[in-house]
Amino acid sequence: MKKKLITTAAAVALTLSSMVPALAATKATAPDPTAAQVAQGLLSVYTTQQVWPKGLITAPLPGQKHTPRMNWANNATPSPRSAWVGLSTVFPGQPASQYAQDLGMTNVPQDQPITAGTLAQWLLNWQLTARIPKELQYQMKYQPTQDPYTLMSDYSFFYGTNFKGRNTVVNAHDLAMVEKNIVDVDQCYRVLGKDKIELLRPMTMVWGYGKNASITLPAQSLQEVDHTILSFEKNRVIVDPTVVLSPFTVGATYFKSLRSGVLRVGQVYNMNKSQSVTIDAFLTPKTTGHFQPSEVETDVTGEFLPVSIGFNKPFMLFGLSGAGFTCPQYYITFSRGRFSGIYVDGFIDNNWPSFEIN
Repeated sequence: MKKKLITTAAAVALTLSSMVPALAATKATAPDPTAAQVAQGLLSVYTTQQVWPKGLITAPLPGQKHTPRMNWANNATPSPRSAWVGLSTVFPGQPASQYAQDLGMTNVPQDQPITAGTLAQWLLNWQLTARIPKELQYQMKYQPTQDPYTLMSDYSFFYGTNFKGRNTVVNAHDLAMVEKNIVDVDQCYRVLGKDKIELLRPMTMVWGYGKNASITLPAQSLQEVDHTILSFEKNRVIVDPTVVLSPFTVGATYFKSLRSGVLRVGQVYNMNKSQSVTIDAFLTPKTTGHFQPSEVETDVTGEFLPVSIGFNKPFMLFGLSGAGFTCPQYYITFSRGRFSGIYVDGFIDNNWPSFEIN
C-alpha cells in the first residue's frame, strides 16, 4: 500500500574510511564516571541526533492544522527540517544547562556513579521526550517489554558493554559504548568491519494492534531484524539473517534509468530459517538512480527516493518485512561495483519526524 507520509531521511552517507568511529581508549584504572559526567556524555551525543521538534505531530489526527509541507499542533511555530537535530528544537527557548533536568537526568546524586538501570531509564526518557511523538506514545504497550533496562538492551543500546544486570555500575568503557550505540541505533545499522554491517531497528511505535495483529512476539521480531548482517562484494550483497524465528522476506530492487521511464528489477527471498542469500545487483555506471530535483519527491514509479543520494548514482533498495515487523529501507550505493555508502529512510510507523507529501 502506498504511504502518504514518510519520515525524514536519516541519509547518512559514509565513506569506507569514516565508517568505523574510534572509541576513546580508557584505562582500566579510570574512575567510574559520575552521574553528571554520564549526563554530559549523553547530551553531547544527543546534540548530533535527529529529534522530534516541539509542536510537530503526525497526520491525520482530529483537530490537526495542516500546512503545505508539515503538520503542526495549533499555535505551534514550525521549525525547518534543518533544525530537527539537537535538543534546542525539543526545548525551544530553554538554556542548554536545563536539558539534563528536562530529560530526568538529575534524579540521583550528581557526584556519584550510576547503575545500568538508571542509565536505561535516562535513555528511555530521551526516547519519549525527543524521539517519539506524544500522540503515539500510547502504543508503548506494544513494546517487547515495559522494563527500561530490558527494553534498552533489546534495542541494542547496551551492545559491547559489560553490564551483568541493572545494578551494574556504569564505567567509562560502558559509557563510551552506549554513546556509540545511540548513533548506531538511530542510523539503523552498526558497522562490523569493512564491507559488513548489522541492521538495527530504531525504537518504533507500531508492533501490531489487537490479539491477532501479529503472529510474532515483538521481542522476536526485533531480534530477527537486529541480527541480520549484510556483507558487500562486487555487485553483490550477502544477506545473513542469523536469527529467524518466523517467516519473513528479504528483498532488494535496483533502478535502471531508461528513456521510457524507470525499470525496476527486483529479487525477493522468503526466509523461514537462518540461511545466507546472495542478491546480485548487476550495477554498472549505466545503471542509475532516477531522482527529482526537489528535496523529497516521487519518481514515475511512485517510490519515495532520498535526493541526498544524488543524480545518476547506482543504488540498490533493500528491506526486510515479516509478520509483526517492518524495518527501514536501506539505499545502498556502489561505485565501480563496490559498496560506497548507505542511506536510510524510515517508515511512517517509525519514530522519525514525518511530513505530508502534497
